[in-house]
Amino acid sequence: MKFSIISNELLSIRRNIFLILAIIQLTGFRGYPEEKVRIACVGNSITYGARIENREQNSYPAQLASMLGRNFDVHNFGRSGATLLYKGDLPYWSTKEYKSALAFNPDLVFIKLGTNDTKPQNRIYLDDEFIKDYKDLITSFKKLPSNPRVVLLVPVPVFSTDTTGITSTVLTKKIIPMVRQVAYETNCEIVNLYNLFIESPGMFPDKVHPNAAGAKVIARRLYEFVKMKTESSFNLSGELPETTLFNFYGFQGYDFTFWGKDAKVVAPKETAPGHPWVWRARFWGHEPQTDIALLERGFHVAYCDVAELFGNNEALFIWNGFYEMLTNAGLAHKAVMEGMSRGGMYIYRWAEKYPERVSCIYADAPVLDMKSWPGGRGKSEKNDQNWEIFKKDFDFNTDEPAIAFKGNPLDFAGKIAKTGIPMLHVVGDADNVVPVSENTEPFAQKINDAGGFVKVIHKPGIGHHPHSLPNPQPIIDFILMANSLNNKPQAKTTNFKNDICLPSTLYMLSGTQNDIFVEPLVKRWRPYKDVVRFSGSATFQRRLHRVASITNPVDSARITLNLINLDNFDMIKSIHSKIVVGTKGIGDSTVVISIIGDSFTQGAFFKDALLTKNYVPKLQMIGLRDVIGYPGQFDEGRGGWTLGKYFSVTNKRTDAYNGFWQPTGNYRYWGATHFWILAGDIRKNPHKKWSFDEIYNAGRFQTCSLLFDETTGYKLNPSANDIMFDNSLNAYVKFNGKKWVRVDYDDFKWNFDYQKYLTMWNLKAPSILAEFLGLNDFRDAPIPSEIDFTKWNAQLEKLAASYLKAVPDGKFVVMIPSSTCGILDNTSGDFTTRQNACMWHVRRNIIEHFDNRENENIYIVDAGIAIDNYSGFRFTADSVYTKPYSDCTNTDKISVQTGNPHPYLNYPNMGISLAAFVQKYRNKR
Repeated sequence: MKFSIISNELLSIRRNIFLILAIIQLTGFRGYPEEKVRIACVGNSITYGARIENREQNSYPAQLASMLGRNFDVHNFGRSGATLLYKGDLPYWSTKEYKSALAFNPDLVFIKLGTNDTKPQNRIYLDDEFIKDYKDLITSFKKLPSNPRVVLLVPVPVFSTDTTGITSTVLTKKIIPMVRQVAYETNCEIVNLYNLFIESPGMFPDKVHPNAAGAKVIARRLYEFVKMKTESSFNLSGELPETTLFNFYGFQGYDFTFWGKDAKVVAPKETAPGHPWVWRARFWGHEPQTDIALLERGFHVAYCDVAELFGNNEALFIWNGFYEMLTNAGLAHKAVMEGMSRGGMYIYRWAEKYPERVSCIYADAPVLDMKSWPGGRGKSEKNDQNWEIFKKDFDFNTDEPAIAFKGNPLDFAGKIAKTGIPMLHVVGDADNVVPVSENTEPFAQKINDAGGFVKVIHKPGIGHHPHSLPNPQPIIDFILMANSLNNKPQAKTTNFKNDICLPSTLYMLSGTQNDIFVEPLVKRWRPYKDVVRFSGSATFQRRLHRVASITNPVDSARITLNLINLDNFDMIKSIHSKIVVGTKGIGDSTVVISIIGDSFTQGAFFKDALLTKNYVPKLQMIGLRDVIGYPGQFDEGRGGWTLGKYFSVTNKRTDAYNGFWQPTGNYRYWGATHFWILAGDIRKNPHKKWSFDEIYNAGRFQTCSLLFDETTGYKLNPSANDIMFDNSLNAYVKFNGKKWVRVDYDDFKWNFDYQKYLTMWNLKAPSILAEFLGLNDFRDAPIPSEIDFTKWNAQLEKLAASYLKAVPDGKFVVMIPSSTCGILDNTSGDFTTRQNACMWHVRRNIIEHFDNRENENIYIVDAGIAIDNYSGFRFTADSVYTKPYSDCTNTDKISVQTGNPHPYLNYPNMGISLAAFVQKYRNKR
């Protein structure tokens, strides 16, 4: 298909600017190591470069290497004639290139296989074997020590019509859909090469293999992919209503109902910076090649079906809610609006009302005047049904006001032009349904006359269908360029408004000094002109500059915190918190609790309040790690861990075993053999000069290590379906009742399972489960106010749900962690004002998400406020002297910690709030 382009002068003026901006958007790296990035190009003769003159320089892997430069090591592992099918006539599995590719230990793998599998002798195995074999091939690479990214390349087209060999129909109807299915089921990234060549048969001299120019097209697309910036941590699925998952050409789709309307969102494998998105107005899934190409480039694709409302006020009201939901979930504040046919009416009416929410417009054979279609007042045949729907939508009882309607995009084209929104129209010149002469042509003229910007791609001889372009690259180029120009990140404005936050309930222990330190609960900026004032019905034993203390707390008494500005004594904010009192030292029956956390828990910083001083009598702490000095007491702390690590498998020698992440069904994961050998060695030889990592990760599993063979690390007396990771084999193994046999991680579905953890380790069900996490998750965020808590909150919800399912009458406690360490002025230490600000946002997130949920047996215990940032932290050899305030004299200095975020050992305050909670609810399961 040939097409021509009509554009106004503004297009030619801005073209180069757009190109530069698009290149800027696409350059960057995705967290690769500092050494050379190893890229393996796996494939058949097309990868090998067959029939390309001087293939060593002109194959697409060679051209890719040249484009990427010296920081990348690109190797060609293509083998002519190779099939993906293991039963094919030349399986890639059996080639020396495959073995070499594995030995290369790549960081990134491009797989381009499937073309030879269309041959008659091979295609007989496609239905039963292709998907399984492809998954196995992917797994073989993902198991490598380098843990590479594996990217599936959709094969290039075949232009031959000879069905006795490589066959185009088999490629398009079987191979490509199965490649996309594999990408969906394995969550592998995918790049579509097929549509890049669909209009370029001249690049395939033998109708199968691209020439050097075609190889350059492939190399350029892969270069763009490698250099594309992404944000892999972004995930908005947790912000959507209850969804049904679906496969959208290899990408994860979410189907849900929004305000009674069918809605969908499809997520890219990796999100582009700024979280751009395409908003398709109508005809979901029709001619999807543009949407697919933008998904590959990190765009989300969204859809909310307001058919058939033709963009009236009701439609815009629903869309406004949909927009608010998606932008609040983190998508960009400007969307790429995509409208096919009558969808043009929708997107332009939206753009006219909300131009600040639109980055650019892609309109395809768009309806821009309802008199043309469905009204039939020109060249088009009238569509009576849709004309009546249009009249009803806009409250027209007769044809006359409908014909006089001035709300068509053609009517407000001049207003749209003044918004500066870049617009692209793709039209078929032979369209007799939505004639160009009655819609795009006069619209573009009005835009040009008003100084706006529109680009029109004409398709000679083409009618209303098919929409889009077989190769959507011109559309993609426009959207990338326009989106870069018109969706620039807004200048960051720093919110210097100080703030405070506390949970609605504070747990305090009777007869004990309960301290509330200021630093953890306040977000404070220089100059420090605001102070916190304590008041309320509570009786304070001291109210100092940095701390307030209550020695005799009273149930239901209220603490009031006022944040007051010292310049004009204005009250910036006032919050209240109710005191709930636990009585220390009471309780005749055993109370069982468990604490999950990071190094604060691993170091048992709670033990002074929970164990030493008998604030909580008959306390039984359960877990897998021994509490040093307290035989029979255990916790679940893991030094340096984040919440996410509890939702992943551990299989390394010095990677602390995690008992919660388990395969579903009747299977039990017991960890890595080398880890249990190490734990047993430390138990037998505690005084040996073990390394820090060895002691830190395996040094407190003494009791658990007794269950494993000291020589092999295998579990003693295993049961059928026990699973371990054998480090000597570098493979997972399962006990089948007689012996251990190899299995794959992907053979099982894994999940967080608290009940299985209790059963496996024969642990008592704790009446209280407390978690103390967040410090390692977020303290190093570069911009505290932009931390994305979506995934963290979702995982914490899953943890709570798993525990409460196992212990329905239990109590799940979210503990607010420390604000790292050091006073807010600690600018010279490792733990700075920024990190304290990060942890303040963690505090606020926990309160906003988990407060006031006692009816769900979910509680907040504020441990952070009990920790003195000023002098309660452990000093290390690198501690220095620094000024506490920016305006203090050189002689007014105090010591603050710079190298260690932990309180000093057995810190007395840290466990008091948890002890109070336990004492309050110990007999109320």
